[in-house]
Amino acid sequence: MVNLSVISMAVSAIFLLAGGYAVYKSWQKKKDRLLQYFAIFFVGYGVMHSLLSLGAFFSSGSSSVAGVLYVIAHFFLFTTTAFFLRLPLRLLAPKLEKPVFYVVLVGAFAATTMILREIPAPFFANGLTNWNIGANAAKAAITFSGVTLLALVILFIITAIKSKEKTYKIRSLVFALGIFVFLTGGPLHNVAKSNIQYLLADILTPIATLILLLGVYLPHFRDRNKTGINQN
Repeated sequence: MVNLSVISMAVSAIFLLAGGYAVYKSWQKKKDRLLQYFAIFFVGYGVMHSLLSLGAFFSSGSSSVAGVLYVIAHFFLFTTTAFFLRLPLRLLAPKLEKPVFYVVLVGAFAATTMILREIPAPFFANGLTNWNIGANAAKAAITFSGVTLLALVILFIITAIKSKEKTYKIRSLVFALGIFVFLTGGPLHNVAKSNIQYLLADILTPIATLILLLGVYLPHFRDRNKTGINQN
């Protein structure tokens, strides 16, 4: 039987790594610190979903391997989110960028340590991976992700409100939407109790990453439209 969780995580990884490649190419040209944070975010989250895809694959045969991959994946999630928070803070409150980063980074290691104490034993059932997360590990993952991702949503909305350039205003809102959908689908994997809940989480995750990818390519769409208008 096909494991839909493997497909969900693999597709999400492809979207994120594609976004990371595009941002990295831009960063190579401009060497801009904000682009660097974007690249770290997309590549880090891409690696995380690649590991979760592998974990879902091994859930049908080796729960211990799947559990270890889950822990490593969440380490990437936590530390990458800490770096990504620097982006909106650098725009809105530069003095808070480094202090917040270090505090969140400590939280990332603390959350990872809590999960390490209760490594899950995922298993495959009814076409999906049941991640089988323990109560304490789930609390650590949901608390860290909930607080940091919600902060990112709020910060990107504020950035959109303050932005004077229409394209970047829309882009910030697109990122806020993508992160919000991810905030809904991602943590759901840690508390899901039924197949329907796991299926919903596996559907929302690639949708969220696709929205984030669209946010990366939004300026390219704008440039193409301008070129078309000029040619006409």
